[in-house]
Amino acid sequence: KPGTALFLADGQRVEAAALLADLAPPAGETIEVPVQIGVEQRLACRLIARTVDPEVAEARRRQVERAARRKGRTVSARTLQLCAWEILVTNVPSALLTAAEAWILLKVRWQIEVLFKLWKQHGRLAQSSGRQPYRILCELYAKLIGVLLQHWLLLAGCWTIADRSLVRGARVVRAWAERLARALSTRRRLIHILTATVAAIQRAGRQTRRKQTPNLWQLLGGQPA
Repeated sequence: KPGTALFLADGQRVEAAALLADLAPPAGETIEVPVQIGVEQRLACRLIARTVDPEVAEARRRQVERAARRKGRTVSARTLQLCAWEILVTNVPSALLTAAEAWILLKVRWQIEVLFKLWKQHGRLAQSSGRQPYRILCELYAKLIGVLLQHWLLLAGCWTIADRSLVRGARVVRAWAERLARALSTRRRLIHILTATVAAIQRAGRQTRRKQTPNLWQLLGGQPA
């Protein structure tokens, strides 16, 4: 945050915006500075930063200014300056986590949001064709049960395979949903359909290897970002 108390090794207090402006690295190049965080109890950390594309920075500034206007506030100059940066602060030593690995780890952090998106957006939890409250509630419960069953099948089909897409796997589950429902009355038939569904998820869920913007599983496997 703009007001975070940062101290250099000599004890001098600095602002992140001013510190990064003084260093002024080339576009896209990562810089790393040893700092201490906190006024009373200072924690030794590494500040890792790199600039973002000008279009991204401008979009961030517009978003910050819109949010400030809704609250009747004015955006500070240092906040606008920090919009041009992507910043990480960690106390993990470089021997355990390099700067390049830290950027990849940041991408891992958002995987849980991708899972929530799969449940909410692709499961259409916020949509309903009903008008009566209990009709809408029943539909919501039915969708939640469907999402749960879908997740169980994804766990069995592609969860441990790095290059598999959960979105593509979920499409397979939806395509097999009617056959799964018809097989519920017969245990042998249900086992057969479940096995076939899992196999279909494994076949159809493969992600394409990308060169320009590698997938997360490629980065975790050691491909350069």
